[in-house]
Amino acid sequence: MLEEGTLLIKAGIFICEMSGHNCGLLNRLSRDLLTPLAFSLFGSSSDCFHTLIQEGANINNTHSPVNLLSVAAHKGLADCTTCLLNNNADPNEPNEDGKLPLEIAASKRWRECFEILFPVTNPLPKYANLTVDQIIQQEVTVRLFEEYMAIGEGDFAFWEKKYTHALGCYSLALKLGHKDTSLYAKMSICHLHKRDLSRYLDDALAYMDAMDPDCSEEDAKKSVLDYFRGWKTRHKTDEASREEHR
Repeated sequence: MLEEGTLLIKAGIFICEMSGHNCGLLNRLSRDLLTPLAFSLFGSSSDCFHTLIQEGANINNTHSPVNLLSVAAHKGLADCTTCLLNNNADPNEPNEDGKLPLEIAASKRWRECFEILFPVTNPLPKYANLTVDQIIQQEVTVRLFEEYMAIGEGDFAFWEKKYTHALGCYSLALKLGHKDTSLYAKMSICHLHKRDLSRYLDDALAYMDAMDPDCSEEDAKKSVLDYFRGWKTRHKTDEASREEHR
């Protein structure tokens, strides 16, 4: 997805710079329904983002499910947050998970983004009488709880062989900000069980990226399978222990 996004961004900027006026590629959707603007935010590329805005990219593309302001808040991109607000992005519009950009910025400890969003967001009763530091700590605690709940639900679904549901849970934990790369190994194994070999490899490589960016495809697959064998052994041990204490 990121490779496709990079191509969309580069192509959009190149064509617009060469032609000198807006073109359809600026708002073209990828197969994941993401626009070049969304890819620039996901890639934390403020320069690409501002160039696309200047060339006329539409921040309110109704065909894309992505809330750009929420992505900017998640990434801590204060300049992009300000730019979106100046271009009439709605700070009171939640993302697909029901979170406001303000809540997202607080949960990620992005104080500058939070302070930009706070004056333009409708007052939230849960923040009444709280300082900025208290609000941020509250949202961080909520986020961490949601992360671990998502992982726990994903693990339960995995061992129940509900791989699609497990993938959704692990994806949510990653989106919330969980840093444990073992989630990619678990997702890779889910894809293997679903016989989606392309995504099995993609997530295997993502799992190995932090440890060995130059890892070969075959070594990445082997590492994921090694992780799965160890995880399966631990799961069986935990299950036996629970049985003993019943």
